[in-house]
Amino acid sequence: MIDLYTPVEQLPRVGPAVSQKLHRLGCKTLIDLVLHLPFRYEDKTRITPLRDALVGQPALYEGQIQSVLPKRHPKQPIRVMMSAQGAIAELVFFKLFPNQLSGLKVGRWIRCFGTVLPSSKGLKIAHPEFVTFDECPGPDLDETLTPVYPTTAGISQARIRALVQQSVHWAKPALLEEASEETLPISLMSCFEALCYIHFPKPDAPIDLESHEHHPAVKRLVFEEHAAYQFAMRKARQQMQQCHARPFETKEKIESAFVNRLSFTLTQAQNTVWSEIKQDLAKATPMMRLVQGDVGSGKTVLAGLAAFSVIQSGGQAAIMAPTELLANQLATQFKKWFEPFEIPVALLTGSIKGKARKQISEGLESGNIPVAVGTHALFQNPIRFQNLGLMVVDEQHRFGVEQRLALYQKGQGTHQLVMSATPIPRSLAMTMWADLDISIVSERPPGRQPIQTIAVPTSRKEDVIERLDAAIEREEQAFWVCTLVNENETLPQEAAVKAFESLTQRLPHRRVGCVHGQMPSAEKEKTLAAFRAGEIEVLVSTTVIEVGIDIPKATLMVIENPERLGLAQLHQLRGRVGRGQKSSFCVLLYDTPLSLLAKKRIEILRSSDDGFELAEEDLKLRGPGEVLGRRQTGARQFKIADIYRDRALIGDIQSLTDYLQTHQPKVVESWASRWHAGEIVLTQV
Repeated sequence: MIDLYTPVEQLPRVGPAVSQKLHRLGCKTLIDLVLHLPFRYEDKTRITPLRDALVGQPALYEGQIQSVLPKRHPKQPIRVMMSAQGAIAELVFFKLFPNQLSGLKVGRWIRCFGTVLPSSKGLKIAHPEFVTFDECPGPDLDETLTPVYPTTAGISQARIRALVQQSVHWAKPALLEEASEETLPISLMSCFEALCYIHFPKPDAPIDLESHEHHPAVKRLVFEEHAAYQFAMRKARQQMQQCHARPFETKEKIESAFVNRLSFTLTQAQNTVWSEIKQDLAKATPMMRLVQGDVGSGKTVLAGLAAFSVIQSGGQAAIMAPTELLANQLATQFKKWFEPFEIPVALLTGSIKGKARKQISEGLESGNIPVAVGTHALFQNPIRFQNLGLMVVDEQHRFGVEQRLALYQKGQGTHQLVMSATPIPRSLAMTMWADLDISIVSERPPGRQPIQTIAVPTSRKEDVIERLDAAIEREEQAFWVCTLVNENETLPQEAAVKAFESLTQRLPHRRVGCVHGQMPSAEKEKTLAAFRAGEIEVLVSTTVIEVGIDIPKATLMVIENPERLGLAQLHQLRGRVGRGQKSSFCVLLYDTPLSLLAKKRIEILRSSDDGFELAEEDLKLRGPGEVLGRRQTGARQFKIADIYRDRALIGDIQSLTDYLQTHQPKVVESWASRWHAGEIVLTQV
């Protein structure tokens, strides 16, 4: 029997090799294949006469083969001349299988699908799909548009199409039965109808998967996926709140002991957020709080204060960062805060192995180590904690929910404090992290100087270097950040190494250092320590210094090719300077010509230093996937929903979720399971 959750390896004609490739596409069960949606369509339902061909427009053509010019050497293509209704087109093939080549004979008929390219010799179609016939074919054409699906190496478009379409057929009974049980408070097409429309659209179907406004089929799936996610996150929150957590009362004496040793005074915003954290820690249910704040707003000290309170009451604290570089920086900061109180802090990352790792593991399990700072290594077996009272997740948007819950399972009723230095608009944050309470650190520490942002073309790089030299002469420090730099996509670390060599030659009297992601952790840390100590005056790097680097003497940030980055990331990089008492500058060293999007991005960055305002603009320009970093980090990716595009629907979707949760919980539970938001619940149970 095949049901919606039958593993793909148990489906007919799906062997181990194909199932592994399907897993790479995120298709592990039958319903995953059903929800594997096309990203565009091809119209093979009608023949377009060659004389009516439009350049750049894909279409289906039909004609007779007039000549076949075979390859004369390996780099030369096969050229086939096709004629129809007095028009001629050249078909160009760079690679053909023997059985395909054998069908290309003069006098035979050919039906091909492709895009006409501009050519001085007339019509040209490069590597079209084709079928050949002995005689003029009849009017037997596809009845629906042909969907084009995301695929992977080893699975052809034809194979994935057949698998998806067969899966829709197998899923039909279950989806129709579910539709008969649905009673929705709003008018929506059934899920099965919507999927049939999207997988098998009629020739003139008005369909656009990027917009829910164009057809009820897309709207249905948009509503369903959002509601499924909302329900799953609420369920996760409910389950968390049913857990018992050890309450940690923060005594004023303990709080004062920590705060009085700081070199600064907490802002009103920090005190407000600390009050919310303190109240959560005192409860017998787990704290689940997200702390958002702009660059340099002082979120980390709140995590330190929370950890200190828990430790003084006999608990342990774990602080998880997305990269070794940031974990090292956090460990250095926590040691600075905690060592005066004789509280040991352990650093645990993937590069720490052997005896050192074993000692840390034993110390955490015995309780002799009360604080662990690290990467995802913190939640890998066999790491155990004796009494994990607080879990802090820094740069929350870089982790998937499943990773955060995996660390949560290391303790029983662990309080959770997650932080994000990438400001996310509140409406978006409430949707993405519906399982969390949200606090915002809304002001910066006093004395911080505004950062002046300047855009300069690369033709004036020498002027920038002279400005950098002048800053060092004033005993200031500078960052020089490299992204990808040319059309053949030079790797960032290679670009950084070249910039390092160039600046070293150009400024032989200055101390220049370099860090990038491919360097060993120990070497990166040594370089950063030297920069922090003032032994290095210019630090050339990739974007690995985007977060967690605090150098008060750094007053100049140069970013090469800023057009490669989004507003949120540029704002993060800019925030590495302006942390002392001197005026600071960010120089955007751009290549010309700039695209309209890049110009807009740079203009916005120059006009505002408000991270939340920039986040809103970034969402408009790039969408939530880029802002949240989902493509790089595994944070949840929606299949058809889009939080920013669908923001006007969120109120209706939340009302729908409320209704279903109250009146038809089985319906919304099945939605959550099939859209895989259900994994959030299953991971935690």
